[in-house]
Amino acid sequence: MRVERDGWFIDIDILDVSERPNWELRCAIRRTKDDEEDERGHRFFVSPEICERMGIGEMTEDSREHLMTRAAKKVILREFTEIFAEPEGGLDSLRPLTADDLR
Repeated sequence: MRVERDGWFIDIDILDVSERPNWELRCAIRRTKDDEEDERGHRFFVSPEICERMGIGEMTEDSREHLMTRAAKKVILREFTEIFAEPEGGLDSLRPLTADDLR
């Protein structure tokens, strides 16, 4: 996915979706503007309560990845400024996906 936001072009690459112990999506988020480029690793997870309520564990792999990817993209676009205000390097940031994000 590639979108433009506040003069930045944002690329989101999904790395994987797995259960660790909660369902989690890992991605790389890149932004470019003129000659600047910045990248962050990011992780999104779904709480056990939401997983159970929405049946995420029972979904096919493709359906689960599609649902979580769509939700993560919503959060990335909504929290774009905060994500890139976090320090570069170190551990990937971790954010929850809410039931609203997953709808």
